Amino acid sequence: MQGGRGPRGFVDVEAGRMRGSPAVHMAEESVRRAFVQKVYSLVAVQLVATAILATPIATAGEQWLQENSGLLLISTMAFLILAVSMGCCSHLLRLHPWNLLILACFTALEAISVGFYCAMYEMQSVLWCLAATGAVAGALTAVAFSGKVDVTGMGSYLRATSLALFVIGLGGLWFGAPLMQLAYAAGSVVLFAG
Repeated sequence: MQGGRGPRGFVDVEAGRMRGSPAVHMAEESVRRAFVQKVYSLVAVQLVATAILATPIATAGEQWLQENSGLLLISTMAFLILAVSMGCCSHLLRLHPWNLLILACFTALEAISVGFYCAMYEMQSVLWCLAATGAVAGALTAVAFSGKVDVTGMGSYLRATSLALFVIGLGGLWFGAPLMQLAYAAGSVVLFAG
């Protein structure tokens, strides 16, 4: 990592040797590819950590969930405090290792919430959701590491897809059509896993 360069010769922003705000979409292709690989690696670690932390809560008995329901409240309040702190101290999100510490806190707090919410549903539906999200995230990670497609300039597609998903969600609320709910669920998995 000499001179802020990574193992393949790309500049690592977290090494602290770049000045200003880096624009990923304007960087060299190798820098963009390394950035996307790093992001998808972090997403994979977050999904695994969430599954590991949420599973004991999700499989706990009703009595334990009721006795420890305060944990969900504490987790939610801590998450809100973290979110406000990120808004007030956004510069920490760009400083290594603070950004990783904040991400770890976010993941742990969300995992607690995910565990409690998963406990409210049948285990079979939770496993289907886990499998769908894991499959999409795994496929996107494989594409990020082996593919030649550069997705860093697709922000407008992300916004359009988010808007379409919002409209489908509103339609599902108004009409209650099972096909719209299925389209909303599938669109959510694809959009938020990728």
